[in-house]
Amino acid sequence: MPLRSARQAEFLHHEVPGIHIPKRVREKLGALSPEDAPRYGVEVAQELLALAQPLVGGAYIMPPASAPHLAGDVLEGIGVPAG
Repeated sequence: MPLRSARQAEFLHHEVPGIHIPKRVREKLGALSPEDAPRYGVEVAQELLALAQPLVGGAYIMPPASAPHLAGDVLEGIGVPAG
């Protein structure tokens, strides 16, 4: 699920066992506008998928309920057509 805000990142990092969001990512999200934060979240998701690709056989992209298009943005950025 691409991150959409610093608030979401902080919640996931502190409240969901097993999820670790690096401080640099949380800080960058906090410094961005509400319009730019989701775009950065898509970039982070794309980077993670690129790094994981040689290690996994697939990935599940969970679209945020309030912004389902972000899941398509993640896929398009790594060369997978959305839809």
